Amino acid sequence: MKRWRAGRAAALLAVVAMLGGTVLLSAERADAQGKVQKVSKKLLDRAEDTLKKIGEAEKQLDTTTDRYGKLIDGKNVKTRRKELGKVRDELKKLEKRAKDVREHSRDMEKEASKFFKEWDKGLDKIKDAELRSLSRQSLTESQQEYGHIVTAGRSAADQYDTYVATLGNQLTYLELDMSDAAIEKLKSTNQDLRGEASELESRINGFKGEIQGYTTALQ
Repeated sequence: MKRWRAGRAAALLAVVAMLGGTVLLSAERADAQGKVQKVSKKLLDRAEDTLKKIGEAEKQLDTTTDRYGKLIDGKNVKTRRKELGKVRDELKKLEKRAKDVREHSRDMEKEASKFFKEWDKGLDKIKDAELRSLSRQSLTESQQEYGHIVTAGRSAADQYDTYVATLGNQLTYLELDMSDAAIEKLKSTNQDLRGEASELESRINGFKGEIQGYTTALQ
């Protein structure tokens, strides 16, 4: 919560410092206000879009993992063969959802860069040295806060890659042998796909939490 309060303070202080007082001419003030509001709104919109795509990916992850469970728990080879094709279909959908998340995350990051750039440009308009210094400090803090989003996103992406690699290897293994013995051997390994999925869910939640916390501070 301290991070979110710091983020809110950073955003508010930036606006106050850039727009408040008589140190700015009215035209300059209006111009600064318009640019900051515009880029801030775009950043919030991109963040909302990204959260939506993350939610869709989460649902598909659950569907894919559930279908995998039906494959592993299939009562015979015929049933497993049928389920294997369905798992591959669900995996393709998951890969599409993950691609959407990555693309929207990149768009969000571009808007964040624009937001910080406009903030930095606005510092020169603050004639009071103390306020300018405070706003610059807040800018740095806000950039650091956004860095937590990037870190959490990369962590989730790394775990997603691990999940997909594990699932892909297991499907290839089962394509060669779907016998009861093959299933038991698979279960005896340390390749726990459900555990990988659980870890991925945890990291996705962390990613969402960072985005939601940061955007809440900007609203």
